[in-house]
Amino acid sequence: MSVTQPSATSTALTRASLFPQSKPIIHSSAVDDAPRPRSRTISHRHVLVDTQCRAAGPRARRACAGAVSRSVAQWRASPVALLEEHTVDNPAPDHPADPREPLSDAELRRLLGFAETLADAAAAVTRPHFRAQLAVESKTGAEAFDPVTLADRAAESAIRDLILETYPDHGILGEEHGYRAPAPGDAPQMTWVLDPIDGTRSFIIGVPLWGTLIALNDGRWPVLGVADQPFTGERFIGSRLGATLVHGGATRPLRTRACAELKHAIVGCTTPEIFTAASERAAFDALARSVRLVRYGADCYAYCMLALGLVDLVVEACLKPYDIQALIPIIEAAGGVVTTWSGGDPTQGGQIIAAGDRRAHALALELLAPAASDRP
Repeated sequence: MSVTQPSATSTALTRASLFPQSKPIIHSSAVDDAPRPRSRTISHRHVLVDTQCRAAGPRARRACAGAVSRSVAQWRASPVALLEEHTVDNPAPDHPADPREPLSDAELRRLLGFAETLADAAAAVTRPHFRAQLAVESKTGAEAFDPVTLADRAAESAIRDLILETYPDHGILGEEHGYRAPAPGDAPQMTWVLDPIDGTRSFIIGVPLWGTLIALNDGRWPVLGVADQPFTGERFIGSRLGATLVHGGATRPLRTRACAELKHAIVGCTTPEIFTAASERAAFDALARSVRLVRYGADCYAYCMLALGLVDLVVEACLKPYDIQALIPIIEAAGGVVTTWSGGDPTQGGQIIAAGDRRAHALALELLAPAASDRP
């Protein structure tokens, strides 16, 4: 993820065009007592996937030939577990109303299987480059260090090739190769949201806290998310069908843990440098003084550990859509919540807070509220 000041253009954009019926996510200082069904555990590796996708390996590894717009602003303007006693049942997340027919379970499983195929294609590119000598460029030049490597670009190209071959009507938003709009029409306008290597700084120094992030957005909300760590072999998967960790051939459910008070909370954050406004840093420091422990440097891996029930809060700022969208379905399906610092729609990035327990979420928002803004 990039730690850069948002541009004036991106700051001026609103979420209204992408999520016309978006509304703040309602939170409560207490956990809802109403019963909530447990998430079903699904072994996504046993889902049948289109054989055409499996056969596209060589093509998936070559670089994308076509140039694609790199504008995130264009995307924003488009129409488009621990033991039982240590877990908590949060209320279901409040998403924007959608009158359209939802994806069937069968279709969602098929798309989840395809998302895993995309993760496999990216891993085939990134794994050989990890802990190898690799040229590193800075996207922002000498002004600030925002690293990118051949592995970032080639991995995204591999993913894009498979999407274009298999779902040519779907849109794509990627960190490295920009935005390609979905085909117009009355059907849900699906867009894949990609970060081929979230945590490039970790990648270039050989620390396995990076991951490949893959989300599918139906024009209103990410309906599935995959966070893949090829070096450790961990794959975190989330959708309305459930949240799972696939590792070493085994599949286990993901579940956030209970945390009713900030004094017991463990907080993850990529770096304090991510808070570019003085008010943001002051608000985060106030939160840091109220919790048990703050750990830096984990990028997307911190969110995955939250879904696994080992971290209670992740607090960041200046995120882009591709930094967060894949993580939202994983955390929500594990029982957590993801919002902006003002409690609103997190899908466009900006100031983000993820929590495993809504009680900790509400308490943290009280401290972050003085610095909350709607700027991505």
